Amino acid sequence: MDAATSLLDIERELQFPDPSFKSVFVFDHIPKCAGTSLHAMFGRDFPRYTYIESSISCISFADSINASTRSSHYCGGHYVYGIHELLNADCKVYYFTFLRNPLAVAYSLYRHGMQTKLYSYGSFVDYLFDNPYMSMVRHLGGTVERAIARLENYFFIGFVDQLRESVFALGQALGISFGDIPFRNQSQNNPRTPCAHIRTETIQKYCHDFAVYEYFSGKITFPPDHARDIGPTDVSATDSCRAVDDWHNGASSKNNPTTALKLETNDNTDDNIYTSLLLAKINAAMDDATFHFLLEGIRKGARLTISPHQVTTPERFRALFEILKTLLGKSYCDQNTCVSIEAGHLFCTLASSPYARRMGLDLDMAKRNATRFPFHHSALFQLAQLQRLHGETKNALTSLERIPHDTRWTNFTNEYMANLSCRLDDPLGILEHLAPEAVTPQKMALAFLEDNFEYSQRIRLASLPAGNTLIVASGPAILLEDLLASLHRDLPGKSLLMPKRSFKEKYAAWDVFLFDGWFVPNHRYPWTDALLGKGFKNVILLCSDFTALNNIQNFIDYFALLPQASIYAYMLSNAFTDRHKKSLIGIRTPNRPPS
Repeated sequence: MDAATSLLDIERELQFPDPSFKSVFVFDHIPKCAGTSLHAMFGRDFPRYTYIESSISCISFADSINASTRSSHYCGGHYVYGIHELLNADCKVYYFTFLRNPLAVAYSLYRHGMQTKLYSYGSFVDYLFDNPYMSMVRHLGGTVERAIARLENYFFIGFVDQLRESVFALGQALGISFGDIPFRNQSQNNPRTPCAHIRTETIQKYCHDFAVYEYFSGKITFPPDHARDIGPTDVSATDSCRAVDDWHNGASSKNNPTTALKLETNDNTDDNIYTSLLLAKINAAMDDATFHFLLEGIRKGARLTISPHQVTTPERFRALFEILKTLLGKSYCDQNTCVSIEAGHLFCTLASSPYARRMGLDLDMAKRNATRFPFHHSALFQLAQLQRLHGETKNALTSLERIPHDTRWTNFTNEYMANLSCRLDDPLGILEHLAPEAVTPQKMALAFLEDNFEYSQRIRLASLPAGNTLIVASGPAILLEDLLASLHRDLPGKSLLMPKRSFKEKYAAWDVFLFDGWFVPNHRYPWTDALLGKGFKNVILLCSDFTALNNIQNFIDYFALLPQASIYAYMLSNAFTDRHKKSLIGIRTPNRPPS
């Protein structure tokens, strides 16, 4: 019996539904896999379909099922896996989901970040360098093995690439006749172009979403003639290898995130969620009205959107800690359930908060999080970061080494380097102390970059235009040392802007400007006039990865005062790159105006 036939004969295979149980049909919505359209269809065609927005709402929905006498229940969302642990023994759960071509998933995530202004700089290739095709695997358990094992137990798996056929087969399995698919969030308003110019072979070998997608797409097929049984809705957004013309041309929104930011509280939850995220991006304070608006939404079942930067008072900390206790009380055995994952995320939020640092709670909370959820690699990563900040670099390296090899990426290498650099006087010397397995993620990403360099927003360092140049030490010391050692000529009017803690006599040949702590764009420093009067042609910002590139808005805002200067980012990956391949990401150049 082939896979398609077995799916259509699922009633016999699974003895479905079992009348002695309450049947709970759960759509596990993997991000960027046509979920918005499918939720709309299920809300129309399923009886009493419930959208689950967070772990809190999942708990509430499970409680309602336990108290209900109805025989069938339907729900879906990102936060649904693990509802089986919250239900009574008289319930039987049937999970189903849809997979999508990993390249389309990655592009959709990137474009969403651009549209919501969480990303403003860097191309799709620059994004992929630090964010490989692992979105589906992360959602499904964190490793290929756990993702496949979980999906093998699902009631149904469909494909966005074959959405008509998949929906028809799902209807057959459920005994429901679905109507037209109400497509939402389509991005094909831009002309479609083939993705052949993205050479994925380099990254496809070790990016885990491809392994999971190919495993199931090779096992499951749907007869194409099923498509005629669904209405004629256009499904061009589901092509497996599609892109748009502007995918390598930077931000789709030209609005500056700080000028577009609305700080007032209103009644639109989504607006306040984006306000919270943008406030976190520029490290700005959130007023109490906005905080309590979001907190009340979380208590009622909205997703967690409060960043660590906003947990500044005992009252804010205690309020979120009460939510954490609720989640911990419901996280039982499977650490991949939505409840345990959100509990771990909230643990990280509280441990990273200014209040926790001020009270000396940060490291202890990170240790407790990593102990409670040892398979949550973000918990181990945060523990390593806090151990480094507390001077425990040896323990930090041990924590990092607990992260499995197949889940390490460029940020792992960056943090590993940061720990080693704390133990050596010569920052560049740490390259000799890196174990090969610590460097592997960066080496693989660099191979992908070289395959697709022309589609990034990068220029070779050797092509930096002549003229007065300012280097802003906004990143690790090793990056400054690497850049200074790699400049191919003695730049005219060369200057450094750096925090006082980094100042060393070795930079005496440079014109050095110093600042303390967080760099504030609208602050007037004693040297402001002197710096602005130097007529800089180039400004180079140092940053470690794609997230850091998009979190240095304070510097970018400040250097808007130098309209004649081009702004570039020099990434930490350059430390692993041959001299002639070192590169800069263009943020504001003659060919690319500011976002």
